[in-house]
Amino acid sequence: MADQDSRIRIKRSTTTGQVPTVAPSTDHTDGTWDALDVYVGELFLNTVDDRLFVRTDNGIIDVNALRYVRLEIPSTEILSMYTTPKQFGLNVPSGYAAVPVGDIYMGATYAGVAYATNTSLRIRSVGGSNNFVSAVNALAFSADVFIPLAANAVSSGKAVIDGADWEIYVPAGAPSAGTSDIVIYAGYRLVKL
Repeated sequence: MADQDSRIRIKRSTTTGQVPTVAPSTDHTDGTWDALDVYVGELFLNTVDDRLFVRTDNGIIDVNALRYVRLEIPSTEILSMYTTPKQFGLNVPSGYAAVPVGDIYMGATYAGVAYATNTSLRIRSVGGSNNFVSAVNALAFSADVFIPLAANAVSSGKAVIDGADWEIYVPAGAPSAGTSDIVIYAGYRLVKL
């Protein structure tokens, strides 16, 4: 028997701007479905726009909406983050909010002098009244680290803001010492408000 190359081809479009839709019924043979309707768990690819979608129980997700940021912060900036928060540089358009996806991590190679006093970090949207990360003593390390920063449960106020970048800061006064640069790694998605 000859070898057979098997392929899976997903539902797709070659028209700019076309996106999948939620079907009006659960039966694609009842005459109500169109070419853009997808089942829960089904993928849809727009080959012109290079966008991949998947339908979940909660609707249709644009897989390309998942983004990642890597923010390097030198020790000199960490020492002043109480008065000068460091912005991430996210490009968040009006009508959208940047929402964290998964854990946010901090990595550092220890440079010899530990941060002292005021070693907690917070992350929020610029202009937000609440943090979505509250990492107690995150800067209190004396060896190389790669750690998750704890998410903060927000009960009131705003943690994410329309069209706003994120910022990281030290909440209770500047650290009194420290020489290690840090790197923040975060995944996020843009959510239409």
